[in-house]
Amino acid sequence: MERDFYRILNSCVEPWVRAGAGAPFFTPVGLIVLETIGRSSGHPTRTPLVATLLGQSLVAGTFRGPRSHWVRNAVANPAVRYWLGGREYLGVATIISTAASVNAETIPAELTGFVDAVLGPATHTGWAFVVITLASLV
Repeated sequence: MERDFYRILNSCVEPWVRAGAGAPFFTPVGLIVLETIGRSSGHPTRTPLVATLLGQSLVAGTFRGPRSHWVRNAVANPAVRYWLGGREYLGVATIISTAASVNAETIPAELTGFVDAVLGPATHTGWAFVVITLASLV
């Protein structure tokens, strides 16, 4: 039932967010659409997420933790696509969760303290986070 709820919600919200609604430009937090490649199916899946811009990186999270399919997909294939403010970008995702080992080399140096002090401890409450570094504009 929970999965169906999020599937319906995402299908309604995703086109608007991909077009630029709710982007984190004028406020520090807003909405993005993250596209991951299914670890089993190989098909792209798009998920609206609340994110914040920190320098040249995005940080987003989910209270569903490692159960979220987008989290498991990004662990299996960290090359992601995302939409921010109506523009499409390619990025590299680093998942921070109790179920994933963090590749410290993909975390920008300016965010390592934030990841260690805030995101890491928060995963013990069941949350999972993604740090997305920009690879290129599409």
